[in-house]
Amino acid sequence: MEKLKSLLTKPLHQEAFFVFLGQAISAIGTLVGVKVLTSYLQPESYGLIALGMSVVNFSIYMVGTPVGSSATRFYKVAMEGGHVQEYENALRRVGGSLGVGLLLAALVFLLAGNYFYCLIVVLSVLLCVDGVFNGIQTGARNRRIVALMQSLLNWSRFLFAVGLIVLTDRDYTELVFLGFCLSAMGNVGLQIYFYRRKIRTDSPLPVVSNEPFDQRQFYSYLWPLVITGMISWGQLFLDRWGLGAFATLEEVGIYFALYQISYAPVLLFNSCVYYFISPILFEKAGNARDATRMKKVYAYNGAFSALTLLFSFALAGGMWLLQDWIAQLLLGSRFLGYSNLLPLLVLSGGVFATGTQLLLSIQSGLYLKPLLVQKTVSAVVAAFCYLLGTYWYGLPGVVFGGLVFAVFYAATAFIFHVRLSRNGKI
Repeated sequence: MEKLKSLLTKPLHQEAFFVFLGQAISAIGTLVGVKVLTSYLQPESYGLIALGMSVVNFSIYMVGTPVGSSATRFYKVAMEGGHVQEYENALRRVGGSLGVGLLLAALVFLLAGNYFYCLIVVLSVLLCVDGVFNGIQTGARNRRIVALMQSLLNWSRFLFAVGLIVLTDRDYTELVFLGFCLSAMGNVGLQIYFYRRKIRTDSPLPVVSNEPFDQRQFYSYLWPLVITGMISWGQLFLDRWGLGAFATLEEVGIYFALYQISYAPVLLFNSCVYYFISPILFEKAGNARDATRMKKVYAYNGAFSALTLLFSFALAGGMWLLQDWIAQLLLGSRFLGYSNLLPLLVLSGGVFATGTQLLLSIQSGLYLKPLLVQKTVSAVVAAFCYLLGTYWYGLPGVVFGGLVFAVFYAATAFIFHVRLSRNGKI
């Protein structure tokens, strides 16, 4: 605890408040949205939304999150060296080329008359752009802006979706995705405004480094995140596709609703801790060449990971005690089956979140190949656990398979973290 006290100075307390406030408001928005949508939609329609959102998340994990994380990691490096233009150019090259590819795919679907997949691709582009801007603002530690954008997106997307359903008196899944797109479009507009106001116009940091901005190092840091992002997508979303293959679309919808009120809030809490602590650890790590500084980074991250695990066990216990009441409060009447699985989903999310937090020790350095190895092996284990569990036992099987995978994921992350802490390398 002394390590945490030395890290959490007064200004950081203020930053933590806005990070946690933003995530808390986002979580409430998601829970309210799930309740409203599951009251209007059939489980089959909700299952189709689950599969569509898994495609959107593939783009986010492949583009938005890796580029956003790289923007966070290199923000301080670029600002301290006075390399704002080079930093922006690197982001434009990567994000622009991938964004154009996605937009061309959207055009193909539009011309083919497949509006469902066209909306999915458009939403993917918008959310990836939003993620990159959040990464920049996180690197600049503009916590209020990040909190506002995340909260606004989570609330407005459900408001737009439900509004369109009520206005048209239809429960088409296309209307839900159109509402999501309108929400994301508004968010991106605000992101551009805040970027110009806070990043472009604010006074730059004093130049404290004469080293040039190494764009090759930026890309070397980025590409393992792109690959691990695709692998992480498989870890987190194969469960839905497994159910779609071996069960029914109705079970996919029920599982997705259960997931959103149990597993997902735990991951949201983890992202709250991650986005609070990551820019601080990256700042302390600097160029990752000072062994003394890196040992402190590993110690801080280990303490936060332990707190994440303890909090997860407490949440799982609370869910076990209140599972029926929570299910009735947050789900429509057609989605109450299998509510007894909620505690296991919370526990799985907590264990997985702990592993993700531990892997931040690797990301604090600039050599990410061990992260790629861990993610690749974990993806294979995830596919085996999810698909086998679904094939044998259906929806309960995918939940138990997810717990087995989460334990494996956290255990391998812990081994890597311990090796870095003791030896400075893996």
